[in-house]
Parts: sequence; structure tokens; C-alpha cells
Amino acid sequence: MAIRILNSETISGTLTANGGINITGTDNTKSTLTLTNTAPTPDNSWSLVPQYNSQELQLLEDSTTRVTFGSGNVTFYTANLTATTSGTNIINVTSTGDWAGLQVQSSDSDSAYLFFNDTSGERARIYS
Repeated sequence: MAIRILNSETISGTLTANGGINITGTDNTKSTLTLTNTAPTPDNSWSLVPQYNSQELQLLEDSTTRVTFGSGNVTFYTANLTATTSGTNIINVTSTGDWAGLQVQSSDSDSAYLFFNDTSGERARIYS
């Protein structure tokens, strides 16, 4: 194992672990794992940030939260959520309790839709 700690407290080198890797910090920032691509235009960073006060794990792109995991829930912060496979795509909502639901909500009272499309275009629409 070769690890070098620089003056900036950055670890560089190669790490081979025979077990798990544990990153410990005294707050959200100090326990963050960040991966940075320094290629020019655009460079970007992805971070995993454990939130001690809410018991959540956040995935950040640069400094923007993209996904939050916590309390059995996954929240995506995106305008478009896409599931793509070469086979069948199914979004399954299953409850082992009282009920299950799929909610479509917009900020405009005239624009909540469910669309059903195939390769020829729109096949059906549910408008509320």
C-alpha cells in the first residue's frame, strides 16, 4: 500500500484494501468522499456526503444535490428521470403495508399528465 499525505491534507497514490475503507470525520464536510475529474472543460466533482443531522446520504454533482438516500426513501433532484434498458422497462410501486401510489405533481394546476408512448408516438394520456 502506497499512500502519501500532502501539505494540503490530500491523499494521493494507490490504495489496496484487504477489507473495507472507512472515512471518519467530525462533521458532514470532513466525512465526505469526493471524486474529481480535472479534465479541462468541463471538469466536475461527485461527492458522497453523509448527513449526521438527518441520517441521510447525499450524492452531489459539483455542489448540487442530485440524489438523497434516507429512511428507506430515494429522492432524485432532476427535471427528467429516465430508465433505459435493451429489454423491458418497468417502474414498480409495491407496498407491503396499506397502499402504493404513483404521484405526478406540477406547480401549474393545468399540467399534470401521465403519457404512454411507443416508437410511433403518444398512445394514451391521463390528464388530471
